[in-house]
Amino acid sequence: MRTSRWLRRAGAASAALLLIPALGSAAAPASSRPGGAWGSGTLTDPELISLVAEMTLAEKTAMVHGSSDTTCATTLPEGCVGQAGWIPGVPRIGVPPLRFLHCLKARLRWMQTGACAVENAMIAAKKSYGKTNAELFDDVPVLRRKWQAAKRPGQSLPRYEDVMLGSLGKLADHIVLLRSNDKTLEVSRTGRYVQKWLDDDRWNIALSELSPDCARALGEAAASAVQNCRPYLAAAHCVRDGMVRTYDMLALPTHSRWGGTLIGIYVNERGPHFNLLDTIFSTTDAGVVSLAVVRDSLGCPFDFQIVHLNEGASRLLKQPSVDLLWSRLSAGGNPLCGREIVCRLLDIIGNGNGDQFEIDSDDRSLRLGVKSFGDILSLTVSDVTALKRREASFRLLFEDNPMPMWVFDAETTQFLSVNDAAVRHYGYAREIFLGMQLRQIWPEDEWATHSEALQQLGDVYNSSRDWRHLKADGSEIHVLTFGRRVAFDGRDGYLVAVVDITERREAEARIAHMAHHDGLTDLPNRDFFQDRLGAALQRGKSGQHRVAVLCVDLDLFKNVNDSFGHPMGDRLLKQVAARLKSEVSGDNLAARLGGDEFAIVLAAGASPNGASDFAARMIRILSESYGRGYCALIPGARFETIERAGHFPHLEQPDEFARRVLGFAEAPRQAAPRSRRA
Repeated sequence: MRTSRWLRRAGAASAALLLIPALGSAAAPASSRPGGAWGSGTLTDPELISLVAEMTLAEKTAMVHGSSDTTCATTLPEGCVGQAGWIPGVPRIGVPPLRFLHCLKARLRWMQTGACAVENAMIAAKKSYGKTNAELFDDVPVLRRKWQAAKRPGQSLPRYEDVMLGSLGKLADHIVLLRSNDKTLEVSRTGRYVQKWLDDDRWNIALSELSPDCARALGEAAASAVQNCRPYLAAAHCVRDGMVRTYDMLALPTHSRWGGTLIGIYVNERGPHFNLLDTIFSTTDAGVVSLAVVRDSLGCPFDFQIVHLNEGASRLLKQPSVDLLWSRLSAGGNPLCGREIVCRLLDIIGNGNGDQFEIDSDDRSLRLGVKSFGDILSLTVSDVTALKRREASFRLLFEDNPMPMWVFDAETTQFLSVNDAAVRHYGYAREIFLGMQLRQIWPEDEWATHSEALQQLGDVYNSSRDWRHLKADGSEIHVLTFGRRVAFDGRDGYLVAVVDITERREAEARIAHMAHHDGLTDLPNRDFFQDRLGAALQRGKSGQHRVAVLCVDLDLFKNVNDSFGHPMGDRLLKQVAARLKSEVSGDNLAARLGGDEFAIVLAAGASPNGASDFAARMIRILSESYGRGYCALIPGARFETIERAGHFPHLEQPDEFARRVLGFAEAPRQAAPRSRRA
């Protein structure tokens, strides 16, 4: 054991364990030394000289004085080799060298006896507790304790000499010494084991010149040790020739007397290595099968034999490995034995190309990837049942969805896929649709708005407004769009669902139109008239624009209703409204206030004379014959022209003036000024 070897090499007088070389012969025979036993010859045993040289003066003196047969005299000055036969460093204590050597051998025998006792105690402890604490005497814990013992109070790091020099023994073969130089690491020294691991025996080179896997592991361990100012244990995984080996690395940061930091890293393999390919082959969930071609007497392939497979293949094919191995596909019994599958495999042997196809087995879907290597086929079998179910769900939710949907490329905005509903709704053929970009279904006046909205898309997009799209026939539709970022055929895209709200917008527009227009004549109603009049008066508030209001009343309209009935009266009102629409355009407005009462707002640069001329022309137009005797019953129409400055000069609010106009239109006509009658 390493521990007992250390104990046998312990110094005689030292209280702590001191690692020294083992003794050889105690001394050369007396006859071989010049001058006999007490002559002036020198001792030649190098290990003994090394041992004595490492002892202090006090230890040497105590060694002799503690011996049972010592007769010590006064201590004399130290001698040296070649002078009176004294050993270098041995004090002249009145004892010949051989006397000192006998004392030293006796002391070492006593220490060896003590070491044996300690070793026996350890063996007894092992038997008592079932096992020794291996972590106590492994290399890594020993190096940790050595580093900690060498660290002095007040120091952040121990000295390099105290940790690395003189006492590592065989551990030095596992040490690589790195020197930190301006944030770069250099390889200063490497042990024999490390050189074999690195496959490089060079010294004083940059760490980056080593193989990348080793260099990265060493650099990270050294950086962590320096940063933490303490030993750092890491693991490195190296793959060489397909074999994976795991190494323990203990980085020991130390301080160099020449400045800087030296990091000694202990490297040793942990546990057995293993073959990476064999491990992957045996543990992968996918099935791997090797098939060998079986040829007939003419050399034509007609069958296949399973020559190798893993556990994944056995599980997917639902057959034990022992039953599948060396069996032929023609024997049946597994999903690979179908005649169509064998024919496809034979075609691959013939053309030498690979192939990929799917087969259905029971309620499962299996995907086969085939590669040809001469007369050997390598099959990769994978279960794609879950994928096929997701694809079926996708088809149900996308392809068969009644809502128009598409997928477009996030970068090019080109359509990647469209469903049947989109093809039907927009009217483009699928081939044309897939060759288009989003811009081609946008109106030109919305290109900039659409492009800006696309740049702000996130992973999920919900339309905050309605957009206009163009159909194949050129018609426009209003839509809402909802999208989500997806990966489609290896490309980044968006899945978009489209909701056509054209009918909703048209219904809303009709409701809004009905709220502001007369249901019979389709002219603006009283509310719309008041809003437009207020807006016109607001624009003319500065005094630069004048506004005129003409109130129209049909004479004898009650006689039409009484004589011909209300349906005929409604037809007459529609014809009157049509004549008003034909003459009133631009910013001007013609409205029906109720019954046979109409009003016209002249807001486009109206003047008193212009308003009067317009009123005369309208009386003439409205008084023309309507057919079926309307002329006899309606001799004419009456207009009242109202100018804001003429009737209500004291009013400043346009809304109040508009209300007064409406009240004036309903007042008796004889009270209205500037009345005209056709």
